Amino acid sequence: MPQSFCSALFHCVFSTKERCPLITPKLHESLWPYLGGIARENRMTALAIGGVEDHLHILLSLPSTLD
Repeated sequence: MPQSFCSALFHCVFSTKERCPLITPKLHESLWPYLGGIARENRMTALAIGGVEDHLHILLSLPSTLD
């Protein structure tokens, strides 16, 4: 029986309005888990989340069965 493998990785970048330095280290403590929770609720896996004061990056793995 043939086997198949599917891997869909997405690198998403979000920035603050006008690149204002609003993402403080204190905010990281709650923002990163919050974003991971949004990914889980949508059947995605957040492989990496990080960023600096004016933008953030998320590496997402999407399931092959995503509607």
